[in-house]
Amino acid sequence: MKIRGNMKKGASIIILVLIIVVTISVFMVIATFLNNSSNMLVDSENEFKSSLVAYCDELSLYIETEKKNGKFKEKDFSVYGDELRKIIPYIKEEDMTRFAIKEGKIIYIGNDSLEEKWSKDILNSKEK
Repeated sequence: MKIRGNMKKGASIIILVLIIVVTISVFMVIATFLNNSSNMLVDSENEFKSSLVAYCDELSLYIETEKKNGKFKEKDFSVYGDELRKIIPYIKEEDMTRFAIKEGKIIYIGNDSLEEKWSKDILNSKEK
């Protein structure tokens, strides 16, 4: 009879160890998922900001060229939508709905609060 009791204790220890291992594995998967989510947000922020900086640089070059060619007034220069492709040839399709040019400056016209904050950071640093 004692043998059966010892076997029961051994089985419960094995089950306990398995439960602990499974629990730790689940927590590790959750932690990895949360870490990847934050990394994805940082990556999208960097991509957005680098695109906006490139668009600003391209707009500056366009304005310089137009000023050299003749009568160009930044105050009267406003462009949005598909017309942006004439100014910034490599602009992404989705960015044509996010940005516009008003009075010679790029502005954010999208509705994402994070992107709006990021664009303010970049555009404010460009003005200084």
